[in-house]
Amino acid sequence: MDRRRFVPSPEGLEGRAMLSVFGTANTAQANVAQEVPVTFQQKELRIEHLPFYLRQLQPNRFLPDATVRQLQDDLLSIAGRLHRPNPATLEAFNSTLQDIIPNASLSVPDAKTLSHAFQRVVGSTGATAQQVANLTQDMNDLARASSQSPQPVFLTTNDYSLVLQTILGVGRPIQRPPAPELALQDGTRVSNGIGKTTLRQPQFVGTYGAGSTVGDFAGNTGGGFNSNGVRVQIIDDQGTVYGQSVVDPTTGNYRVTIGTPLANGVYRFHARAVDAQGHESPPSQVYLLKVMSRPGENVTTSMATPKGPLAARK
Repeated sequence: MDRRRFVPSPEGLEGRAMLSVFGTANTAQANVAQEVPVTFQQKELRIEHLPFYLRQLQPNRFLPDATVRQLQDDLLSIAGRLHRPNPATLEAFNSTLQDIIPNASLSVPDAKTLSHAFQRVVGSTGATAQQVANLTQDMNDLARASSQSPQPVFLTTNDYSLVLQTILGVGRPIQRPPAPELALQDGTRVSNGIGKTTLRQPQFVGTYGAGSTVGDFAGNTGGGFNSNGVRVQIIDDQGTVYGQSVVDPTTGNYRVTIGTPLANGVYRFHARAVDAQGHESPPSQVYLLKVMSRPGENVTTSMATPKGPLAARK
């Protein structure tokens, strides 16, 4: 009996999952599934294709339409809204799989243990109690259908692994942008992540994705992706928005002008991406901006002047 299965781990989950489930013979399908869904549109597409991936485990298997549709709806409810799971819960899930896979049949206690391990992982990702309950019920219903197959353990363990992989992939927030940079004409880039200016409403620039082209772009995105309809906001540590602009869908570039005049002082700014559906990315790394007076200008001071690199480069 073919007992190939995917055993998730805390890091690199998406990249290994499909190869482990399908085996090396189905490389084409595996490559499709390896790509981490970055944008919300990609997350929707991954959820839409879930029945296809489930059928790769056993092409003639019975998949209850109502159960699969409900599972897809519940996956959409967590898309882009979760964080990484607790590694201990993933280890426990792996251990549960390893204990159950050698069995010839799926007993009721084994099914309950697997369901509980799945529930613990999803619960550690920040999903609400209702979302966890819904996804757990979906998997219980799917396991009930798989238990009637000739290979109930093979199907059920792979179903849980595949759906868990999907949850952790589509649940991730949209990709975090690199830190913004002070526009060259608006001041001095003192060093990486630090700038100074005499302007009250300076501009920040950066790159987030680049249309549908894949590659490396200025701003160190680590690879392009479709950024059509995405806005980038410049925010502080508390999430207050100082300005925003739409990302150019062709180049991935953006330019944001600070909306409220800044007083003298040091500001901690981050870039945050917001897609067309309103999903927010985690904030970027910090960019420190020192705002100074022009010679003869009388202004108030917002924050204390810092020590360190900025102070040394007045």
